[in-house]
Amino acid sequence: MIKKIKYWLAMVALLLPLAPLTAFAAYNDVTTDGTANIVLPSNSLSYKILSTSKAVYYKVNADGGSVDLSMDNGSLVELTSADKSSFTISNYGTCSISTSCGGESYAYVSCTGAQVVTVTMGAANTCSGGSTGGSTSGGSGGGGGGGATTPVAVAVTTPAPAPQPVVVVEEKPESGITFSGTPSAGLQPGDKMSFGYVYTHAGATMDVKIVRQILNSKGKTIRTSVLVVRKLAEGKVFSGQPVETILRGWAPGEYTMRVQVFNNRNLKTKLAENSFTFTVEKLKQKTFVKGDVTDSSSVLAFDPAGIEKIKTGVKLPTSFRLPYTYTNTTDKSQVIRMVRELVDGSGKVRTSSAGRWTMKPGEKDKSNPLQTISSSLSAGEYQVRIRALDFKTKEVLAENGVHFSVELR
Repeated sequence: MIKKIKYWLAMVALLLPLAPLTAFAAYNDVTTDGTANIVLPSNSLSYKILSTSKAVYYKVNADGGSVDLSMDNGSLVELTSADKSSFTISNYGTCSISTSCGGESYAYVSCTGAQVVTVTMGAANTCSGGSTGGSTSGGSGGGGGGGATTPVAVAVTTPAPAPQPVVVVEEKPESGITFSGTPSAGLQPGDKMSFGYVYTHAGATMDVKIVRQILNSKGKTIRTSVLVVRKLAEGKVFSGQPVETILRGWAPGEYTMRVQVFNNRNLKTKLAENSFTFTVEKLKQKTFVKGDVTDSSSVLAFDPAGIEKIKTGVKLPTSFRLPYTYTNTTDKSQVIRMVRELVDGSGKVRTSSAGRWTMKPGEKDKSNPLQTISSSLSAGEYQVRIRALDFKTKEVLAENGVHFSVELR
């Protein structure tokens, strides 16, 4: 349910020391279908929560001068002050944040995980200077131009690469143990190997001991895990979903994951056994390989000289400047949300940052953000995509991108 939120806190200022006003809801359910207003009793100023905002809940604190934003993955909150009140953002963890001072002061918070962010509002005309941005994850944002803000991109960790497919051999497919999700490709040192197994018990009710072992190519046991399951009855099923880390000290080669089930009262009685093989490969380097620009004729254009300076064939992580311009070719002023995103080959957005640009008819503005390519990216195809959206309607007015790939070499 979409809820339009209006806090007229001046009417309840006397109650705030006893119970701060709070709106609770489900994940990202507190949204606005227009522009919601907050009036803080500490300074009697009005603040707007823009219609793009969505959060778990907003809470005005007992001090009457700050707001807690309960955020989750995908949460985004934007605030403005026509009185040019300053915004101070704290406790933002790995969230992307930015503030700016233009015709009105502006604050932006975007999160990819659970975080309670505090925004403190100052008196009228306390906002000064240009744009600021921040994040504990490093990098820089997509801002620039007239009144633009530049929050920092949040890196998203992805699993390590899985290169060429290999054959997985299940030794005893007819045993009482079956596997699922076994690795279908070679593994690199540092990778996490996850799989599932199911044991179906046959016979009298008993306590069983499940022994899981990894053996190297010489048959030597290099890791053992033990689990006891109490009172497993005839026909009952036990399922496991272990995760094993491939250690950097393991030599490249073929390894075996073996699962055995014993009667816990008589360990000489083996009830079931099965295993599968997997391959550990020599550690390879993730390499950045530059590709093409999506559209060289777009009104959102990359600087060719800047693109030429981007080094290719370098090891990850790497960073580079990405200079671009946007031109308002209309006869009306525009308020633009400029969004810079790292997008993988499936279209999933891995990192995102946004800025607010205010542009006159015919105006051309530029930005030169620092783009970081994290070593956590898997091998595959990607692009850094920049989009200009109408700030109010969210219509995409222009977009462009620089393509690249991550290769294992």
